[in-house]
Amino acid sequence: MRILLSTVVFILVVSVGAVSAGTAEPVSFTRGEILSFYYQSDLLARQYQIDVLLPKEYDPENDTVKYPVVYMVDGYLDFPMMAPNFFKQSVTGKIPAFIFVGIDYVDDSLGKLRRLDLTPTAVEMDGEIQGGGANQFLEFINEELKPFISNAFPADQQDQTFMGHSLGGLFALHTLFTQPDSFHRYIIASPSVWWDDKVILAKERTYAENNIDMEKHIFMFVGKEEGFMVKDMKQLVRRLESRNYPSLKLSNKVFKGENHLTVPVVGYNFGIREIFKED
Repeated sequence: MRILLSTVVFILVVSVGAVSAGTAEPVSFTRGEILSFYYQSDLLARQYQIDVLLPKEYDPENDTVKYPVVYMVDGYLDFPMMAPNFFKQSVTGKIPAFIFVGIDYVDDSLGKLRRLDLTPTAVEMDGEIQGGGANQFLEFINEELKPFISNAFPADQQDQTFMGHSLGGLFALHTLFTQPDSFHRYIIASPSVWWDDKVILAKERTYAENNIDMEKHIFMFVGKEEGFMVKDMKQLVRRLESRNYPSLKLSNKVFKGENHLTVPVVGYNFGIREIFKED
């Protein structure tokens, strides 16, 4: 295995429960390792912080075993919550071992880069035009980040999952309807169907007009206290079900007592088991 140090600057290596700074090589894999580094995107001309949780079973000397990869956006919030949970589920056999990748911004205090990357169309917001960069961000993931991960770690390129919340859920839907083969599974949390007068529904319609199947495994969820977003998700689920795609595995859940901020940890924990259990 080799890591392209020319394209990244490592900032720390974290073993679950411990920190080891100043080295790019984890000392021990007995408890799982998290590597955090900056990745300079040539396509987008900016840096991202990438966090990678490696499986307990990972052996850097053995490149014959390939692991599924799960990519997550909004890594600054959700990766620190989900990495220990996923690790525990894996070591107890609830889910298979996989490489978990979180994507975050080095500097995006106003959230403009997030809105740019995760939305399919540009809209007027706060007196300026924002959003509309989803295609370019997906190109970054597919053409830069995935090859980097596959080059650095034993990643199974035929077993890739995407998970995203809110605008990240909108990005997941955009990917599903425009470049579905980017990922094999999708965990879609509280998707922002409302964006730009529900433009994502038009993308779903276009997909349906041009495809007779959707060979994907999807779990979609929302918190019951999320108001109109519950109705939006249910509407989208009904539309997908009405297409009668023969290969689509689609499940969904409304989590009682959860709101937009609390539902990700509950839904992701449930969803990761849901999308792997039948495969």
